Amino acid sequence: MGHLSYQCDKLLEDKEIIPFLKKERYDIAILDAFNPCSFILARKLGVNYIAFYPGTINGPLSIALPSPVSYIPVFSSQLSDHMSLWGRTKNLFYSFLAPLGQACVWATFKEVAERHLESGSPPGGLEELHQGAELWAFNTDFSLEFPQPLMPYTVLVGGLLNKPAKPPEQPAPGSVPCCSSAGNPSVWGPV
Repeated sequence: MGHLSYQCDKLLEDKEIIPFLKKERYDIAILDAFNPCSFILARKLGVNYIAFYPGTINGPLSIALPSPVSYIPVFSSQLSDHMSLWGRTKNLFYSFLAPLGQACVWATFKEVAERHLESGSPPGGLEELHQGAELWAFNTDFSLEFPQPLMPYTVLVGGLLNKPAKPPEQPAPGSVPCCSSAGNPSVWGPV
């Protein structure tokens, strides 16, 4: 994670990119939830954000989903949902370790956040940044997850139930092709 925090620091101190992004006045940003820098950047720009996580619902993120340790295995515990008393005890132990892992990740980004956010590092750390998302999109299929309640701010995208995307029947009004269609896919953009 050290290289990600270094890249984040360089991005946030860039005198051309950050003013350009602020000038664009985006309404919302779609973030990759793996990299804490995207949360820091959205907070710096003052933009609401949607977090996209390409993993399981009970992954290593603190988004306050109800996840009872009595029957939902903690991420990377290698347990199933059929646990004995010893398995449940092991799962409870792992659930206490998960916040420590997040604290280690946040430790590499805390200094970057303190340097670049006007309000300084958020008091709640990475968890506060995660909970600031307007929506969480998980690239998973509910049928492959352990049964657990979902909150209104979570949505499952992707998975087995998706149908392939259909090409548009006709281009949007006011659009022109920006690439030739001689064997290459056309990309449509606004005029």
